[in-house]
Formats: sequence, C-alpha cells, structure tokens
Amino acid sequence: MVSHRGLLLGLSVIADFQASTEGEGGKLEFATTS
Repeated sequence: MVSHRGLLLGLSVIADFQASTEGEGGKLEFATTS
C-alpha cells in the first residue's frame, strides 16, 4: 500500500518535471504515465 506522503511526493516531482519542460509536456506526460 502506497503512503499518502509518498504519493504526494511523486505527484509533486512529476508536476515540477512537466512544468520545467512545457514545450514537450505532451510526450513527457505520456512517457511518465505509461
């Protein structure tokens, strides 16, 4: 079972990563969710 803290940390890292690479957000989002 995943802890809420770990889940929130993962989401914040992904969000920060996408924000820093908005130009290719579509491709990166697909890669991270698949």
